[in-house]
Amino acid sequence: LRERITSWQPECELAYDITGLPRVVQHVETRWTLAAEGSGTRVTLTSSVTTKPPVLSRVVLRRLSSVSAGLVADLVAHHRTQELAR
Repeated sequence: LRERITSWQPECELAYDITGLPRVVQHVETRWTLAAEGSGTRVTLTSSVTTKPPVLSRVVLRRLSSVSAGLVADLVAHHRTQELAR
């Protein structure tokens, strides 16, 4: 897989397209957004998928959702490790 950054706003947003997937997957975009919230930061991760036939989008999104959940869990674990190291 290859990820090509399509949007980068430091401390605010990172978006990228994912290529190298099976041909039925026409487009995948993942977007991370950061927003100050109280004494912390709200992190939002969204993905969009276009497939042909369109009915496959739900299947691909389900798989991508489980991968995304792992990415968020890794981010939380890294943050906790950094907090403990302080």
